[in-house]
Amino acid sequence: MIDLGNCAKVEKALTNQGIAYSIYSDICGEPTDTMIEKGLQIYKDENCDFLVALGGGSPIDSMKAIGSLVVNGGSISDYMGKVIDVKMPPMAAIPTTAGTGSEATQFTIITDTKKDIKMLLKGKVLMPDLAIIDPQFTMTAPPKITAATGLDALCHCVEAYTSRKAQTL
Repeated sequence: MIDLGNCAKVEKALTNQGIAYSIYSDICGEPTDTMIEKGLQIYKDENCDFLVALGGGSPIDSMKAIGSLVVNGGSISDYMGKVIDVKMPPMAAIPTTAGTGSEATQFTIITDTKKDIKMLLKGKVLMPDLAIIDPQFTMTAPPKITAATGLDALCHCVEAYTSRKAQTL
C-alpha cells in the first residue's frame, strides 16, 4: 500500500485534519498472532485512540484483532471461538480489493503460530464503525488480484442471497 501510493492519500487526509497517526505496515499475507501483538504494542506505545486499516482482508482483520486486544487484554488465542462483546476503539476500514468483505463483517481470522491453526474471532463489536469504499483505491491492484477478488465478491453475494442462514446487514 505504501509503494502503490494509497497510504500517502490517507496520510494526507489525516494530516490535513490535524490528526496525528502512526503506521504499522508489517501485515503480509495471512495475519498471525505475532503480527497482532506487534501492532498492539505500537498502538500502546504511540498512545493511539482509533484504528484505520488500508488494504485487503488481512490488514482489516488485523485491525479488528488489535482493537479487541486493546480493550480485552491477554493473547488473541484467548478469544478463539468466543464472542467478543467489549466496545473497541473506533475503527475505519478502507478496502483495496473487492473480495473479502472484511469491512462489513463481525468476524476475523488470525493464525495461531504455536498451534499452526486459524482462529475465528467473532462479535458485533468487530464490525468497523466506518467503511470507505472508494474504487480509486482498487485501481492500483494487479489485474489478476482484481479479477480474483471480484469473483470472490460475486461468490459472497450469491452465497448471501441463497443461504438459508443469510442475515441482513
